[in-house]
Amino acid sequence: MEPFYRNTNVKNDIARSYYTELCKIEHWNVRELRDRINSMLYERTALSKKPEKLIKQELKQLQTQKKFTENIVFRDSYLLDFLDLKDVYSEKDLETAIIIELQKFIIEIGNDFAFLSRQKK
Repeated sequence: MEPFYRNTNVKNDIARSYYTELCKIEHWNVRELRDRINSMLYERTALSKKPEKLIKQELKQLQTQKKFTENIVFRDSYLLDFLDLKDVYSEKDLETAIIIELQKFIIEIGNDFAFLSRQKK
């Protein structure tokens, strides 16, 4: 049987290792893995900007110790396509769009959850 990553666009061996390790640890299904690859998750991490030797060390540490570093977790940019914002938007527009999506999500998961405030101090 052919490995799952043969049908993806991941040509870089290091990126493929990154996705493989995170897939194992996070228990991603095929759809989640494809979404992560399509959103270029690896390329947006701080890890991908490091020298190859350091990347391999961190991936080895992830593989053996299941230990996440900030370079593996944090991203340079986030994809907010689902918010349907225009090219230029204010912080208030961003906040409003996120709140609307959160409200939809809370309503979807049921009556046991409540949204208390926008900017509660």
